[in-house]
Amino acid sequence: MQSAKFQRLKEILCCPDTGVDLIFRESSAISPKTGKIFAIRNNKIYFTKYTYPKNELNDLKTTVRSHFGGLYHSVLVPLFAPGFPFDLRKYVKKHLDIRPDSIIIDLGGGNVKSDENIYNLDHMDYGEVDIICDIECLPFKPNSVDAFISNGVLEHIPNVSVAVDKMKAATKMNGSSVHHTPFCYPFHASPHDFWRFTDAGLREMYKDWQVVEQFNSQGPFSLLATFFGYFFGALFSLGNRTLMSWLTLILLAFFSPIKWLDFLTIRRASGLLFAPHIVSHFRKDHIVAKRQISS
Repeated sequence: MQSAKFQRLKEILCCPDTGVDLIFRESSAISPKTGKIFAIRNNKIYFTKYTYPKNELNDLKTTVRSHFGGLYHSVLVPLFAPGFPFDLRKYVKKHLDIRPDSIIIDLGGGNVKSDENIYNLDHMDYGEVDIICDIECLPFKPNSVDAFISNGVLEHIPNVSVAVDKMKAATKMNGSSVHHTPFCYPFHASPHDFWRFTDAGLREMYKDWQVVEQFNSQGPFSLLATFFGYFFGALFSLGNRTLMSWLTLILLAFFSPIKWLDFLTIRRASGLLFAPHIVSHFRKDHIVAKRQISS
């Protein structure tokens, strides 16, 4: 039996390849134009299958996650990660209108559910994921989604401009996009790492939308803790990648207390110049869009 939440989701889904409406069955959805069949199981829809590439540091983090379960995100990351903790879930609940009939998509949400009324989309079939698909091929009808949110995801998308354009097209008028993205931050494959974003670069991507706010969620002390962990991990591992993965993880936790000094630097305009991560909140505004067209 499909849940009421999944039934609401079905109303706004379309074929990611052609954009045509899907024909739904109890255990599948069919694209009438291509004939593709997308499986439905346990109130999830599968638009793609994904093989996770091997990466030693990422594999190590995955092992730690599976061992500690929910404690990984609720306790270990805030305490031992090198970055000043920022709770995107709390921000979203405060600034977005989350209702049972809302369609809010958490891109790359993985196994962390921001709210029971939010849909998680990921390329991996984690327990809390509702939609398994490629973020570059979003399966949503135009003007059907109230908001998209992402936390450390955009940098992992090869054709990020394509993905952003699809988000913008799928978002309702007066809908929102909230993204937590890296700027001054080392390479971190999950499974790949392609981009870094300045505040100006993100505004350019959403230039026909209203900027609600942008601010640094972390500051120079988080940057130092992160740099020290990666630098000394690479230095003392002497070229051994397995040893570097372990040393880096240990050293990131060792230097992490430095990050707490960032309480002095968060939400400072100057902090955007050297922020490890930036929060950007945009709103789809018809007045701003008309102004861009006329200019």
